[in-house]
Amino acid sequence: MSATREQAGQDTESGDFRHRFEFAAPIDAVYEAIATKAIRDWWTEDADIATEVGSVSQMRFGDFGWTDLRVDRLERPHKIDWTCVAQSMTDFRPTDEWVGTTISFELTEIEGGTRLDFVHQGLTSLNCNELCETGWQFHIGQSLKALLENGA
Repeated sequence: MSATREQAGQDTESGDFRHRFEFAAPIDAVYEAIATKAIRDWWTEDADIATEVGSVSQMRFGDFGWTDLRVDRLERPHKIDWTCVAQSMTDFRPTDEWVGTTISFELTEIEGGTRLDFVHQGLTSLNCNELCETGWQFHIGQSLKALLENGA
């Protein structure tokens, strides 16, 4: 099973970026990789990870900047929602353009693994659209996939 693009792309009415991935991994493992400190293994190693609703994670990307994400929902093992509450990224114009956008992970058990329906609400109207879409596809579709399916 591999990452798929069954529902990938932009929703021009809402400004949302949507992508569907499939992993040959149990739903609990996928949930843990997204909702816990395991984020450091597939997104960015330099991070303070919040694991309670209402708390804030900070993702740091070296000289490129940082992003603060508030945990809005943790419904094991099916749903994780974040809202960007602060940001300073050197490649973004403005540097805090994710602020106010939301990121949702919806997990569903399927035969042989887990389907992840990913939505970054408001992304397609931002200047980082292409860069961010490429980033999400890499970090989830390749990095998270490798962690879940190969342990690396």
